[in-house]
Amino acid sequence: MLLLAIILSFIVCVWWIAARSITDALIDVYLPIFVLLPVAYVVDVPHVTIINPATAALLPIALWALIKCKWHFQRSDLWLLLFILGEAYPYSHRLGFTVGIHVFVQSLFAIFFPYAVGKLLLEQPGIRQRFLGRMLSFLAFAAVVEVIEFRLGINLFTNVFDRFFHRPGGIFEQIRGGFSRAQGPFGIAITAGLFFGSAWIFGLWLAYVDKSDKHSPEPRFFGIRRSFLLPWLLLSGLVMTLSRGPWMGAAIGFAISRIGYAKRVRFTAIIVLSTIVVAGSAGYAYFDAYTSVDYWSAQTYEQQTAIYRKELVHAYEPIVQEGGLFGWGEQFPRVGGQSSIDNEFLWLRLTQGPFGLWMFCLIVGEAALALIKTARKSYLKSDFTFAISMLGVLCGMLATLLTVSLGVPALQLFFLCIGWSLSMRRTEETKATPVLDQTEQNYVKIFA
Repeated sequence: MLLLAIILSFIVCVWWIAARSITDALIDVYLPIFVLLPVAYVVDVPHVTIINPATAALLPIALWALIKCKWHFQRSDLWLLLFILGEAYPYSHRLGFTVGIHVFVQSLFAIFFPYAVGKLLLEQPGIRQRFLGRMLSFLAFAAVVEVIEFRLGINLFTNVFDRFFHRPGGIFEQIRGGFSRAQGPFGIAITAGLFFGSAWIFGLWLAYVDKSDKHSPEPRFFGIRRSFLLPWLLLSGLVMTLSRGPWMGAAIGFAISRIGYAKRVRFTAIIVLSTIVVAGSAGYAYFDAYTSVDYWSAQTYEQQTAIYRKELVHAYEPIVQEGGLFGWGEQFPRVGGQSSIDNEFLWLRLTQGPFGLWMFCLIVGEAALALIKTARKSYLKSDFTFAISMLGVLCGMLATLLTVSLGVPALQLFFLCIGWSLSMRRTEETKATPVLDQTEQNYVKIFA
């Protein structure tokens, strides 16, 4: 049944591209599968890759986009290629060429195809708001369904699809403070939190655009304005995950995104960045004191978790050094009792070595630079606020990755946003008429 679902996802997507358009297939077919179908339902194609319905739907969209859309080469494309090759190399070196090819193809599906879709499709005229409106609506629906999981511990997504596919979805219940940590279709609560935190910031931007648009009526759900309903539902979804890492990331992303809405951009940027530095320093001091006791002397499970994350970096430093420039792949030696690597940057150093971490940082740096350049050149306030909001989303994700490794489906979302950031452009039809007033334009010069 699962294999049939994968084949149907591919066929329906191809048919939708032929009958409608590639962007319609992306929004109408890929998005609901990507957001609402649990990630654990996969089929391993021997010696090729691991595939699920979402990647099957993404395949024809990405290939069609690569064929039909003009590709503008950027430095980030080289860093991405080296990052993917660097991920496959340690497997090929240590486990054989066939395993390396398998990992390389997996990386194409999980990293390159989302990056290509973000770069080639999401800044086509009229697609930005359509894509976000649909994706955030699906996530808002997931947040509503999560209420049952949060209160009763029943994950309806896996309960329904387990029966349909006749296999377990791999979800396990986590309790905190008497409530179940909502995971929805995202595999673990912290990944769900990363999704909802990013979506909340996007939702605030979409609400701003809805309220600013004087030419068309604002969409409504059950008679309630979208600008009111979506941000609150997405924030509720974030809260129900009970995940402090995504909460921290969402707070940082929200603070950065506020720069885009301010009239006094320079002043607001200074205040926001100063606040983040002060709060980060205070938080680090608190964390250091909080984790200064022995793991077994901790008073709560939460304190044990914090100590575990702190000890990870020290415990695995010798393993990182032994791994050399390109790392171990996933076959790195485990330090006793610390098999879960809850830090993406440590994970990269272990699996891909310093080379992988450098490429990752270069990719993120290129995206951040592109967003700042886009903000500089913006004529529409909506373009300016979107560039800064995207910068907030990426910074929030990076902060969250200090507490979790970047697994599916967050990996696809992250690189989709990277590709989107690198392709962002001002709205062409209004570029001759600046919408920022003179005061705003003066302060936007902080990005010049």
